[in-house]
Amino acid sequence: ALGRGDAIDARADVFGLGMVLTELVTRAKPSKRAPGRRFAVDAEAFRAAAPRACPGALVALAVDATAWDPQQRPAMKDLLERLKTLYAALWGRDRVLALA
Repeated sequence: ALGRGDAIDARADVFGLGMVLTELVTRAKPSKRAPGRRFAVDAEAFRAAAPRACPGALVALAVDATAWDPQQRPAMKDLLERLKTLYAALWGRDRVLALA
């Protein structure tokens, strides 16, 4: 959307959630990003900064959500399903995650 005049849609919200996830995982603000690259996240630097104890599925989710190309970002409903699957893997399917 930024820099090309594209319409802003739900993929911008997916990106925003991805940015929150990157901050939660690394416990730090993201490094400076350039508007010309749609504020793209350096996926390799993020992966390197993620603690070893962080589930790989969560790191992958954050990387996918912050993809440079909005068309490559998952839909929010798919993100939610991935979060539910991760939750079940970490805490068991018998514990209900009350998400829409």
